[in-house]
Amino acid sequence: MKKIILLIMAIAFESFAAYFDIGAGDGTGLISVKGEDLSTGALVGNNKGCDDDCLVPSIEYGARIGTPLTQSLIIAGEFDGFSNLLVQDGKYAVFNSFMVGPSVIFYPAKHFQVSGSLGFAWTDNRTNSGAVDVENGQGVGFSLSAAFDTGINNGALIGAKIYGTSVKLEDSDDISASVGASIFVRFVHKK
Repeated sequence: MKKIILLIMAIAFESFAAYFDIGAGDGTGLISVKGEDLSTGALVGNNKGCDDDCLVPSIEYGARIGTPLTQSLIIAGEFDGFSNLLVQDGKYAVFNSFMVGPSVIFYPAKHFQVSGSLGFAWTDNRTNSGAVDVENGQGVGFSLSAAFDTGINNGALIGAKIYGTSVKLEDSDDISASVGASIFVRFVHKK
């Protein structure tokens, strides 16, 4: 009986398939508090409006670990970070959002991947300006992506992503929203 159990465990272990990806992207983003866009002018206390300065540089980075349910459908856990940077006259504000949650990855064709995630989000914002208050909060985040997969078992994902968060700020109870789009490259391993 012990040999049968060991054989079943060996077969189950051998049939376990793993998925892993990690990488980063670069793009643009938008940050708003109480529905009002933040601009670089707001950073130094000049509320002249958003004009063309609303879209700011943005980076995203993250990792997913999961297991295939079928050859084309993978369920994973995801960690993502999104950063939007406002800079003007030596002052800066970095709006950092993080998300953790489940991800669904689908391959409609052999080398084409689409995915979506929804999860818990929180912020860790930083500034050297006294003109803007960078409260932190907790809420919900999402990401949607499409990518070309260059490999069979190991390769690179080259694609585009839309991501965002909506958090309730701790002190003011205002809602802060962050949204961005990026082009990314990720290392991917599938077995």
